Amino acid sequence: MFNIKVTIMTRKLQFLLTALLLSVGVTSAWAQSTYSWSVSDWENDNRGEVTVDGTSLKVTKVKNHLVGIKTKSSVTFKLPLRQTYLIVTGTGFASATNDPNATIGGKKTTAKVKETTRFVVDVTEGLKTLEMDFFGNVTVPQVSIIVMTNKGNDKNGNTDSVDDISEDNPTITDISFYQPDFLDAQTAISATQGGNSISTTTTTSSDKTSLKFTPTATSEIFLQITAPQYINPSNAFLVVESSTNFSDNTTKFAGVNDSGLYGYTGSNGAKTALTVDGHLVRIFSPAANNNAFLEKLVANEGSSAAKARFYLTNSTASEEVVFYRIGFYNLREIFDLYPSMKSMKWQHVSNSTLRMEKAADTGGLVIRDANNKVPSVAHGIAMFRILGDIQGKNELDYRNMVFADAVNPEAFTEDVISNFSNGSLKVLFSNSNTSYKYFPTMAKKVQIASSSYYQYKDEEALTGGKVNHGTPAKSVYSYTRKLNAGYSSMILPFAVEKATLTSLGITPYQFSNATEGGEVTFAKVSTDDIAANTPLVVNTETAGYYLIPAKSEVNTANTDISPNNYYATTASNGIKFVGSFVNEVPSGDYAAGTNCVNYGITTDGTKFAKMVNTTNTNYYRAFISDQRSGSGVGYAPAYLNVNFGGITGISDIEIKQNVMENDNAPIYNLNGVRMNADNLPKGIYIKNGKKFVIK
Repeated sequence: MFNIKVTIMTRKLQFLLTALLLSVGVTSAWAQSTYSWSVSDWENDNRGEVTVDGTSLKVTKVKNHLVGIKTKSSVTFKLPLRQTYLIVTGTGFASATNDPNATIGGKKTTAKVKETTRFVVDVTEGLKTLEMDFFGNVTVPQVSIIVMTNKGNDKNGNTDSVDDISEDNPTITDISFYQPDFLDAQTAISATQGGNSISTTTTTSSDKTSLKFTPTATSEIFLQITAPQYINPSNAFLVVESSTNFSDNTTKFAGVNDSGLYGYTGSNGAKTALTVDGHLVRIFSPAANNNAFLEKLVANEGSSAAKARFYLTNSTASEEVVFYRIGFYNLREIFDLYPSMKSMKWQHVSNSTLRMEKAADTGGLVIRDANNKVPSVAHGIAMFRILGDIQGKNELDYRNMVFADAVNPEAFTEDVISNFSNGSLKVLFSNSNTSYKYFPTMAKKVQIASSSYYQYKDEEALTGGKVNHGTPAKSVYSYTRKLNAGYSSMILPFAVEKATLTSLGITPYQFSNATEGGEVTFAKVSTDDIAANTPLVVNTETAGYYLIPAKSEVNTANTDISPNNYYATTASNGIKFVGSFVNEVPSGDYAAGTNCVNYGITTDGTKFAKMVNTTNTNYYRAFISDQRSGSGVGYAPAYLNVNFGGITGISDIEIKQNVMENDNAPIYNLNGVRMNADNLPKGIYIKNGKKFVIK
């Protein structure tokens, strides 16, 4: 897959969007986009023709004033899901009544701004049709653009015909994506002090759009900014960057309008204030004081905002105050905007809110308060999401993450931690609570305080899974696997409580017996504990990632588990159920041959299937080994039927070998009892692995 390199203009903005949206009629200077595009990523889209001309696309053979281009099928790229404008820059574009447009995610949108050298399309609604990843980004599979041009005549002046190449044909010199904050997207601003309006101005440069005004007194100012904004569910923090001549203790975020949704921070609550490069940067956590906004973030839902409101008090009368940035971001994006903040220590203030503040000048990221427990699975996941794909931190100290007793662990089937791309990042959980059990992950990024944590991962050898923290005092064990809904085989190197599996929606079965005729029965595990190295069949209600913790910990560090390659049940009429801790074609006593044929559960969890001589068993799997005399050759007994004790609602899994017909093969009844072929009463029988009826 080829990826476009995308630079989203945040710190350095491209232009004053107000003027582009034609909302206030102010002429604005344009600044060139820094989106790194490549002409080789684009191709003709059946309207006119485009050819590469250096670093530009040259439009030729224009017909009906239309030119269509699209990204090639091999080109994809990611964008944060927020308010987004597509900017196409070039020459020879039509303005006035013609309507250039862009299509993303099947959503076609007409340009709001049209000039002869560029046009702007709000593609936010198109991006919202795409699937959002864990951190609020979308992968854009294709962009289609229709350019309206001033060319459409041939050399003889005939209109609406095919135009040959000429010097004044349109060219496309740049295509970029712009994601404005409230200031850049504003369509109206009002500021009042003591009931009197304050005159405001906006200015833009190649660096940033800013808002300026001069208060006439030192009293509370009410500021309202009207602007279209989309806030994705990772953007829990509002950043307000301004000049330093404000009284921080009186600054309040009054809220954003979202169909009546408002948040309120209060004068001292839910914010951090820092001085960065001579500016005052406030970071608000609106969800800490507004349940409606909190519920949206926890439910992984975005918000469409229309207005932002603030109360603030200036320090000096008749002194100009300036706002440089007002926007919603996740913590990773804040670090990208203000790199000096990356080295600082940050903290989740409590488990029950999505509030984060700076804690110290240096350090990692911690949860401060364990008294307010995490109220739900989704809330715990949101505490990770709002960090963004955080970089520059080696440890998330989540020892104080404590879940409410009523939280149901069955729902924790999402691998949240693997979303973080930072290879050195570790998530630290306490050794005295069970929080680590709620976050199954295939990444080895989890530490348990003062412990040797053996985190066994599916389809990986048992060696290499240990992660130590500090000076370990004990050993902790778990197994993580992505299970499909349905049946799977499993063997664990440690003992586990049956209640642990059933609480996760996993029903365990053990091998019970097999008849001479090939009827294999599994029964539900009846004991409270399942011993280590017990081969199992499990039935899972919901597909997802599952972390299965050991029944108990060992009070010594670095206590390795070194199981044998295979563990088999006692044979029943020549049939065994065998657990495997190796990835190989079954060997030794289980090597396929004249008197041995093996069967494993298919990946879709619907049946057992014969393992041919080149089929591997895998780590933490189990298989049926049929070692009846002659089972591995093309004659009887050729029938194997697996059932689960006739439990209502669980279908039998039937296996039939592909065998040659044998007229002299023995006959069995449905109970697996061999019958006299010369004296069969009425009934259903099995021969050569096939059922037949005697009437």
